[in-house]
Amino acid sequence: MNTLLQCQPAPSFRRLFLAAAAAVVPLLVSAQPAPAAQGTSPADVFRRMSADNWIPRTVTFADLGFTGPLVLGYPDTLREIYLPVPTNVPLANAALQLDANYVRADGGRTTMILSVDGYPVSARPLTAERGDASLALAVDGNPRPSGFVRFNIDWRTAVGRENTCADARTPGNLLRIEPTTKFTYRYDGSAVRDLSTAWSSLPSTPTILVASGKLSTEAYDSAWRVGVALERAGKRPVIRALPTVGDTVDMRGVTIPAALRSIPAYAGLTEGGPHKIKDAAEIGALMALGAAGPFQADIVIADQSFAGAMGGNFEALKGQ
Repeated sequence: MNTLLQCQPAPSFRRLFLAAAAAVVPLLVSAQPAPAAQGTSPADVFRRMSADNWIPRTVTFADLGFTGPLVLGYPDTLREIYLPVPTNVPLANAALQLDANYVRADGGRTTMILSVDGYPVSARPLTAERGDASLALAVDGNPRPSGFVRFNIDWRTAVGRENTCADARTPGNLLRIEPTTKFTYRYDGSAVRDLSTAWSSLPSTPTILVASGKLSTEAYDSAWRVGVALERAGKRPVIRALPTVGDTVDMRGVTIPAALRSIPAYAGLTEGGPHKIKDAAEIGALMALGAAGPFQADIVIADQSFAGAMGGNFEALKGQ
């Protein structure tokens, strides 16, 4: 059995589903009454989802391994954080949300300087004894050949005047940065054109999708090798199997487009919360939602069992 390892970013995974869905939607539409009011057909919905190549990413300090707050204070007043991004891929809507607070027991002139890729982007004085140092920063979308955005935090205090002698140590002036601090951005998945860039675009907790809980020797070996490689790269991979009839899925946060609700397989998926899958057509319907649905993956171990399971689910959807 030949095992195909697809190390593609999320849009390719989504198009894998949407391409199959596009083939069955015309048959579904012909058996359904015309959509009301909005004039949007199921085929329009799938075409729109398939055309959307933008992938959102959120990287928190916790994702980078900070299990607790990062504290800056004398003598450790400077820190540089490397935020991973896809190599040589432009970013859109990139922003940093710094969640921080401070205390100042030693007074002096305290300044917090923030820099991105070596260039200062914010400098602010802090004069109260304690307060909120949180800040939102826009980040330019230029491609990063290194695969990282460098974020520098400089927390400094000047004590006394330049022409007087004073103790420059200020151990009571502390900046506390929470692990919820996050970097958000989007990138165009169509800009990822090689394996190394796809690898750099993976999130901190990538999902590996396999056909089922029982794998062939080749598929198991591929999944194991990919998982080990991800662990060595500092990732925390999660392995998930394709859903089966009787599985329960969490539909919270999943919105079924109105144009799809007239299709029987989608009719029972409109309520949020836990949902027990009742047939293969519902699996096909969930998969066809791609990134908008509850099943998302970054890497697919696509062997014959996977292809067979996917084909069966979409055939069930087509046959309703």
